[in-house]
Amino acid sequence: MPVSGLVLLLHPDQPLSPLLDALERHPDLMIAEPVERRVPLVADTRDAQHDKEVWGWLRARPEVLDVAVALIHDDSRNA
Repeated sequence: MPVSGLVLLLHPDQPLSPLLDALERHPDLMIAEPVERRVPLVADTRDAQHDKEVWGWLRARPEVLDVAVALIHDDSRNA
């Protein structure tokens, strides 16, 4: 199962609350307290394909300028 530690860099002209609400409702994401226009989060997905779908969903959000990677761990590669 891939686990990604990410930081979303947010657009300065977009409101935060719609994005934060969507992130909190997403079953595969755990978010931390936003710091200025950055949102740290963890994506815990079932497989590589699902991981790509979650990343695509994040990148498609109009509030998100970039998705920075802090950590990626995939324990399924050790199986």
